Amino acid sequence: MKCVIIRTDFEVKTSSIRVASTQPTYIPWMGFFGLMDCVDRFVLMDDVQFSRRSWHQRNRVFNPASGWIWLTIPTKGEFPTPMNKVKVDGRSWIRSHLDRLKALYSAAPYFDDVRLLFDNLRSIESEFLTDYTIGMIQQIRSLLGIETPLYYSSKISHEFKHKTELLICLTQSVGGGTYVAQPTSVEEYIEKDLFPSSGIRLELFEYNHPQYRDENFVSHQSILDMISYVPPSNRLAMIRSGVQIKPL
Repeated sequence: MKCVIIRTDFEVKTSSIRVASTQPTYIPWMGFFGLMDCVDRFVLMDDVQFSRRSWHQRNRVFNPASGWIWLTIPTKGEFPTPMNKVKVDGRSWIRSHLDRLKALYSAAPYFDDVRLLFDNLRSIESEFLTDYTIGMIQQIRSLLGIETPLYYSSKISHEFKHKTELLICLTQSVGGGTYVAQPTSVEEYIEKDLFPSSGIRLELFEYNHPQYRDENFVSHQSILDMISYVPPSNRLAMIRSGVQIKPL
C-alpha cells in the first residue's frame, strides 16, 4: 500500500481524532449527515468507480398517495468511469426535481429551505456530476450547522490493493487515529485485523432512524423530507438522536 500525505498542517495523530469516509450521493438520507457530524474529519470518496442507477446519481422521497418518487440526475458518456469524471446530461433536471418536490411539499412549513437549496444548485456551472452532488452536500451541511471539515479522496495520492487499505490511507492522510465504519462496509469488505497493525482504532457507526413527524412518516428517504417538516433549530438534534458508535 502506498499512501502519500499531501497535507502537513495536521496535529499529531491521536486515537481521539475520529475519521469517517463515504461516497458522495445525491440529496442523502439523515444517517449520512449523522455520520458526518459524529466524527472530526469526513472524507468524501469522490474518485471511486461510478455506479449507474445508484445513490451516486439519485435518491427518493415518499408520497403517501402514490409511493416512492425517484429524483435522478441524468448522466452521459462511457462507463466505467471514476465518479468525479462523470458528466451530467443537461441541466433541466434541476427544475424538474424542484417542481416535483413543490408538488409534494407545498404545504410543508419549511419547504422554503429546500427551494433555496435548489436555487443555489442552479448557480453551479459545471458538466460534472460530483460538482452537483457535493455542492448539495455542502449546502445541507451548512444549513444543518454541521462543522465537521470535509476532505476529498481525489486530492489524496493513494495506491492500494484492497478497499481496507484505502480506508486506512484516508484516515492517516487527514491525521486520524480512529476510523468509524458503516455496517455495510464491515459486513461486505473491511478486514478488521488490518487496522490495529496500522495503529488505527476501528469503531462502528449505527443509525436508529428517529421519527420526526407524526403523520405519513417513512424512514430512510432523502433528508429533504426532514428539512421540510422540522424547524431549523431542531434539525441537528434530531439527526444526533439516532447516532450510536460502538467499538469493534
